[in-house]
Amino acid sequence: MRCLALLVLLFLPHFAQAAASAPYVTPRDQVRLVSETNSATDGKLQLALQFKLAPGWHIYWKNPGDAGFPPAVSAAAPVTLGALDDPPPDYFLQDGIAAYVLSGEALLPFTASGISGDSLSVNARWLVCADVCVPEHASFTLPLTGGASAEAGLFPAAPSIVPSPYKATLTPDGTLRLDGVGRSR
Repeated sequence: MRCLALLVLLFLPHFAQAAASAPYVTPRDQVRLVSETNSATDGKLQLALQFKLAPGWHIYWKNPGDAGFPPAVSAAAPVTLGALDDPPPDYFLQDGIAAYVLSGEALLPFTASGISGDSLSVNARWLVCADVCVPEHASFTLPLTGGASAEAGLFPAAPSIVPSPYKATLTPDGTLRLDGVGRSR
């Protein structure tokens, strides 16, 4: 009985099919499109851009601050894409310019609807920065073969709500003031 259980565990990963595009790779970053499932339900699918950034490199958060622009996705009609849902950012200050950035590994989920067929193409653009900034773009094709996705574990069970690390106060003149580590405005 133990041997049978061991064999099932050894071959179980082979039953889950990949739900990921080929990666876009540079010395700065590796980016791919991943899916929570391998087939659309009622024409909808939960997707994400998965970033693996080289040490010292970052991309910009959905509200970048004083510099940069956040990643963006697009697809050909009739497919429509929802907004990217970014994880909590890091506060980044360089030469007096403040920004909110993502570094290391980041998963940016979004929803696609209007999907039909056995594949999906998504275009993405982003700005990756260290001492210099490089605008990048790629087209990703995701095969939709049906069945379980090997990438399903990347997606959180429910969206997380992260409290702000900054204390917010409203001054008598109506100005919003944020105070916290590295920030006082």
